[in-house]
Amino acid sequence: MNQRNYQRELDHILSGLTRGEKRLFLHSCCAPCSSYVLEYLSGYFQVTVFYYNPNISFEEEYRHRLAEQKHLIACLNREGIGFPIQVMEGEYLPERFFGMARGLEDCPEGGERCEGCFRLRLEETARQAQAAEADYFATTLSISPLKNAPLLNRLGEELAAIWEVCRTQHWFFSDGAFERLKELISQVEPKASNVRRLEMMIARYIGELEGMLELPEIMVPLFSDTEEIVQWLSSYRSKVYESMADRSLGSDAERILKAVIYMKEHLEEDLSTSTVAEYIGCSRSYFCIIFKKLSGLSFGDYLQQVRIERAKELLLNSSDSVTEIAFSSGYNDIYYFNRVFRKAVNCSPMEFRKNRGRTGG
Repeated sequence: MNQRNYQRELDHILSGLTRGEKRLFLHSCCAPCSSYVLEYLSGYFQVTVFYYNPNISFEEEYRHRLAEQKHLIACLNREGIGFPIQVMEGEYLPERFFGMARGLEDCPEGGERCEGCFRLRLEETARQAQAAEADYFATTLSISPLKNAPLLNRLGEELAAIWEVCRTQHWFFSDGAFERLKELISQVEPKASNVRRLEMMIARYIGELEGMLELPEIMVPLFSDTEEIVQWLSSYRSKVYESMADRSLGSDAERILKAVIYMKEHLEEDLSTSTVAEYIGCSRSYFCIIFKKLSGLSFGDYLQQVRIERAKELLLNSSDSVTEIAFSSGYNDIYYFNRVFRKAVNCSPMEFRKNRGRTGG
């Protein structure tokens, strides 16, 4: 199996950049490991160094390393090497590391505890990079020959994919985004350290969601594997949807969730942005803006997505004809339904039913 050439991949990215146009959020483990990286990449990016290392047990040592990092950046900025470099200090919370490492105290160097530590720092880097609206995030950890660069790159790509789905809470409002999140979680290797990190990530997302929807606080449980995480998220999401039935409209998030529920309950009707906007009590233009922001899709794209999912469910779990299913899913034109279904699923409704949901795409 051919090894990935990360330098070649980086060169390809750099070749397509206008210098100084993109922002890089760079996690740094220490000044020595970041020196070459900063000299090299500050010529291409606006770099923010993110110093976040809760694995350092003693605060005095942590502060010393942080001071050295800041000193290096000040020297590079003084010398005018590349674009000016910013620095951001993360929270020093060693208890996060100790929580992640619970039960892994006897793991050898380079083992599961190290992978959990990498994931801990990269997940926070991804979160902060998104908040800062950076174009890329990376880490200096892979510079050391003692660190596993392929593992670090895999974790970074994995976290970037999960965070992209979760950071906007699209997973909660959009069934398609939720299916994508479940798929990504299921692909994570179910090691204890990975499960602990996912627990912490989910607790953060749920906390943000509770604030958006004014939900009562809950304690995210401890999970034994990724399958339990997926099952719990599915159950939690369903319970919140059910609880919305008797609630009055308040925040934008509550309004859009009410809109989503209304659309699912009236799929067979002629739904329009005006109809749904009137139902939740806001103007059509404002509804379109907040709907796209929270679901990640336009009203039309979202409606088509849930209608196709309804059709797929009926094709597999009912004996209704394709025409009946088209009408039940909100399509009054069978030819249009067939065309839209094939485009979305890569096969006809009859082929989908015959193959029990297995598609060619």
